Amino acid sequence: MLVQRTYDVVLMDCQMPEMDGFAATAAIRQREASTGQHVPIIAMTVNAMLGDRERCLAADMDDYLAKPITADALYAILAQWQPVDGASPEAPLSPSMDLTAALMVADGERERLHEMMEALLAEYPGQVAMLRTALQHGDAHRLDRTAHSLKGALAAVRATRAQELAQQLEAHGRASQIEGALSLLQPLDTELARLTAFWAEVRGTAVAPAEPL
Repeated sequence: MLVQRTYDVVLMDCQMPEMDGFAATAAIRQREASTGQHVPIIAMTVNAMLGDRERCLAADMDDYLAKPITADALYAILAQWQPVDGASPEAPLSPSMDLTAALMVADGERERLHEMMEALLAEYPGQVAMLRTALQHGDAHRLDRTAHSLKGALAAVRATRAQELAQQLEAHGRASQIEGALSLLQPLDTELARLTAFWAEVRGTAVAPAEPL
């Protein structure tokens, strides 16, 4: 079907007969190696065991949904992987971080959250540059370590989408699978830019009039 037409996203059942989802993904990625294309593949499996997500990401899938799948979960993940040109003005992207959850991580201290965010925004351009260099040189260890560090900083401020992308890069590095990882770098860079813009907006609004962030 992918040879015959273009799809925005593939929902990949991992437990199909004859050719399972992992083999199908490998075949798709092998074909893409010659075309330069990359279709997002979202794994779907009844298994919800620890490590399933990592196994799917290591197999060059882009994301993961555990069955039974709810409509909300499906819509949310499709929104994350929709083409930029297809974004609907009636359905704006969600905030790039959970501000309430991030403040809880900072023990309710706004100044501490401010310091965490300023440190992240100051460091991530260098980390993205290191990720790009690691990918260009096939350095799986550096990819793993740099993505792991960035993932931790993003998790601390509850920037979930960017954190997931960093985690996928980390999984590629850990599995020494450089191929396919390059396609994750641009979405990560875009999401980090969204995070920067979101934080600038937060700084400029009266979230707490007497205690500005």
